[in-house]
Amino acid sequence: MGPRLQPLVFILLAVAALWAEVAGDGGGQLEVEMGGAGGGGGGLITDQLLNNSHIVVLPGESAKLACPLPSDVFGSRVSWIRRRDMQLLAMGENLFTGDHRIFVSHSRHPHKKDSRHTQVWFLHLKNVTKEDEGEYECQTSTHPHNSYMTFLKVQTAWSELQGPAERHVAAGSTLRLVCTVKDGHLPLKYVFWYQDSKMINFDKRRGVNFTLERDHSVLTVSSVSDTHAGNYTCQPANATPSSVLVLVMVETTEPGAEGGRGQKGADNEKTQVRQLGVKSASSAGPRVLPQTLALFLLGPLLLDALAFPRVFQSNL
Repeated sequence: MGPRLQPLVFILLAVAALWAEVAGDGGGQLEVEMGGAGGGGGGLITDQLLNNSHIVVLPGESAKLACPLPSDVFGSRVSWIRRRDMQLLAMGENLFTGDHRIFVSHSRHPHKKDSRHTQVWFLHLKNVTKEDEGEYECQTSTHPHNSYMTFLKVQTAWSELQGPAERHVAAGSTLRLVCTVKDGHLPLKYVFWYQDSKMINFDKRRGVNFTLERDHSVLTVSSVSDTHAGNYTCQPANATPSSVLVLVMVETTEPGAEGGRGQKGADNEKTQVRQLGVKSASSAGPRVLPQTLALFLLGPLLLDALAFPRVFQSNL
């Protein structure tokens, strides 16, 4: 045999040995079959495919995926596979992932028909995130395999404050904010209300009250004053927050020109509206009159002009 043919012979012998090992029992090794019921993504599942399930959770919640075993395969081991990246998560009670949010459990239930027992395996995911969304497969170690597909949907809920993003409220009136939750679990568990960075749910001394309904919360502030101006935020359970800017309009009166009395003086009074919550451009600093500025710039020139005749006469 020539030296050029020896590497090719070794490769053929290695492939033949590997094929013989795969065709045999496999030495008790795990056999994982990937693929969808429709033939997409990694091949067909040729064994029995049980009914699929669909679970919807919100970010931060816990998900519990069930894998019921028929009575004729009671006692078999179950493997959990995340099909997005074909990652083996668990086999039986043994975990094959470093994600500490994942664990498994199982329970036994009496069979209603013939006193035999059925077994249900569960895959638990704590503090679910959007990255956990996708299809999960549990597969029995029997022949033929029983596969059960579960699609985990991580649905992001969001909140909405009714009305414009900027509210103008007159001092002394009542402020009412309505926060509605969209695409969330109902009824609502709780809603936190904030003024700037301070939670005000129980700030009754300042006239703040809130109510919690099935799908919304209402914040009411009675007798609004300048201390109620600011940014208001509603934060529902497991939902994105929503904010609104509240401006308090305060009316102040200033007396008119000196000497104005009676009805004429009242007509000369000026009414000014101040917006509390937004810095006014007129309050940026002290006001400089144009006359004062002109006198400051032209003063030295006037002094020189007055002194010029005296200097001219002395030279004569």
